[in-house]
Amino acid sequence: MSKVTGSFVFRNEGDGCLTCKYLNDGTPSPLTECSKLDDTPPQSCDPFIGTFTTTWVEDTGVHQLAKLTIKRVNQYCYDLSWVRENQTKVAFTGKAMLYQGNLVGHYISQP
Repeated sequence: MSKVTGSFVFRNEGDGCLTCKYLNDGTPSPLTECSKLDDTPPQSCDPFIGTFTTTWVEDTGVHQLAKLTIKRVNQYCYDLSWVRENQTKVAFTGKAMLYQGNLVGHYISQP
């Protein structure tokens, strides 16, 4: 399988849910992803930090389920990783930043 690279923007919905639009080098138009926080909100009150159950629809119409982990690296940057349901290896990694209240970044598939 060839590497997939793409971009995303996550929006905080205010209740432990994140909504996302993303695209990659294999999609003809933006697609959606929806995530729900698995645990209690972190002490930092940053709605983007934590482990989320997430699902997205690929351009083929197939939906995927995964665990999305978002960690803050410093006051400006976040690291993201997606592990597909029933798998242990990371499927995608990403880097992001806050911009106008949204988490904006890029991701790449892992071998």
